Formats: sequence, structure tokens, C-alpha cells
Amino acid sequence: MNTAETQIAEIFAWFKASSKDSVSPLGDPIIPGPFATIINVGINDVGHFDYSALVAQGVLAILTPQAVSVAVDLTPPQVQFKVAERAYHILWKIEQGHIPKVAVVGLLTTGTSIQSALNAAGLGSLDVTARGVLALPLFAFSDVQIERVWEKLPLV
Repeated sequence: MNTAETQIAEIFAWFKASSKDSVSPLGDPIIPGPFATIINVGINDVGHFDYSALVAQGVLAILTPQAVSVAVDLTPPQVQFKVAERAYHILWKIEQGHIPKVAVVGLLTTGTSIQSALNAAGLGSLDVTARGVLALPLFAFSDVQIERVWEKLPLV
């Protein structure tokens, strides 16, 4: 596994840890569902899922060109913060160094590939074996959701 794949795997492990079931102080089960999921796509590929429908259900699907073996979970969460708040939290965690410092770009249309988003952000020559890359499908977010996340992108 190269450096970038290791970074993405570490972030995915944090997603899983943030999705664990727990018990309330009164003994009731708390089943939050997935915090986020990572989907491996080709760096030049576009449009794989109906991200708008996923976001409407509360699913935060994040794309990566790194070939990581993770279990994609598109189950709508039951008790998680809103999609934009989770995306913002991930960006904050990366900025603060709590999870690996990967590059993050936004995809503005269904026809935007990760490579074209990297190019637009001035990161076209980034070595994607040495640094992980995540892409948020912003075209599926509402205008209010985009505002919350947009101010932090691109994250390098």
C-alpha cells in the first residue's frame, strides 16, 4: 500500500469509529449509521451514483482516486449530523492534523472528474501515490450546505 492509500485507509477507519453503535445513559441503543463512506473511482471518471438522492437521504459519499479496499456503505444514517456539517467536520479534522492531511477538492457538476477538480485548484501535478485525495460531490449539496463547506476548499 502506498502513502496515499494508507492515508485514505486511516480516514476510513476514523469514519468507521465515528459510526459505532453505543448505548444511552438510560440503556437505550444508539445506532447512528455511517458517518461517511469512501468510494474509489477513476481519477478521470464522472457520475457513478445519484449523489443528490444519497445526500437527500443523509449519506455522505466521498470519492477518492486511491485504490483502497473499503466497504462502501450507502445506508442512510439514523442519528448523524447533517451532511454539510459532517463534511465540514472532516475538513476541520484534516486541517488540525487529527486525521491525515490529504488534499480535498469539490466536484461542482456531475461531469467534473477528480482530475479536472485538481487541475482547477492548481493541484494538477499532485502525486496521488504520495498524498491522498478526497473529492466532495458538491453538486449534490444544497446552496446552504455548499456555503458551509465551500469556504474551506480546496484543502491542500
